[in-house]
Amino acid sequence: MKVAISATLPAEWKKTKPIRSYDTNFLYIGVERYDTATKTVSSFTSDGEYTQRPCTETSFSSSYANEAVRVTIYSESPRVWSEELTPHDVFFFTQQS
Repeated sequence: MKVAISATLPAEWKKTKPIRSYDTNFLYIGVERYDTATKTVSSFTSDGEYTQRPCTETSFSSSYANEAVRVTIYSESPRVWSEELTPHDVFFFTQQS
């Protein structure tokens, strides 16, 4: 799916209460990242394409970074969520297609 990434929540979602939030760690493995809470692997491409798939692996040959993140879900369809690394470092993702 295509996603738009921004530093602020799009105007049409500002009055929407979040569905849920969870704390997780992203382990960066190659060009993908593993979400330790949802046990999924996701990746982004330079043209805004986002993929996510379940992952049953618990051991990876290499991980080059680890981030503690708070994920907040605003909508499941279309998918709208934020990833907060620090209170001043938040990214908002909005499904485009």
